[in-house]
Amino acid sequence: MNATENEDGQRVGSGYDNGGSSGATESMPSRETLEQERANLTSALKDVRQKLDARNRSIAMLLEEETGLREGLVALRSTEHAAMDELAFLASEKLHQEKVHKAASDLLDGNVGDIEKAARRMEFARGELEALKQQLQAYIGEVPEMVDGMNQLEDRINQASSQFEDMVERLAKTAKDFKLSYYQKRSEQRGKNASY
Repeated sequence: MNATENEDGQRVGSGYDNGGSSGATESMPSRETLEQERANLTSALKDVRQKLDARNRSIAMLLEEETGLREGLVALRSTEHAAMDELAFLASEKLHQEKVHKAASDLLDGNVGDIEKAARRMEFARGELEALKQQLQAYIGEVPEMVDGMNQLEDRINQASSQFEDMVERLAKTAKDFKLSYYQKRSEQRGKNASY
């Protein structure tokens, strides 16, 4: 009995052979039987091909999904690197701003100290001016009583006038020194900030 393979890969008999060892003779299968077996084999082959095509499509879809996931992962890593770079830049900028703020704060403290010193010097000079003014008024009030001592009065007035002019010069020098000190410190601070 000849054998053929069914759809499960098993060999089955065709219903006839070319003569077995037993010497028994069997009748030839009918044409309808052969056609049926052929149809069964064709159908089984078709089913296998359909399953194989479906499996290939599934594999292709999985490969396409894997490619999309890989691309998404690359994009996420790129975004992460950009975020890390931005954080590093912000940290550096924060440190720079802290240095600038400290330098400006130190300059402000120094300027406040200079202003306080200048204010004290100006207050002292104002007191001296007031004293000179009172002294000058006292000299003027004594004029009617010092007709005989006109020369002496003139010397006193000249002396008071000289002292007054000297005080004005001292005030001008104080103001000039203050401005010079202020602009020098401001220039030094600008030089420090430029170096950052």
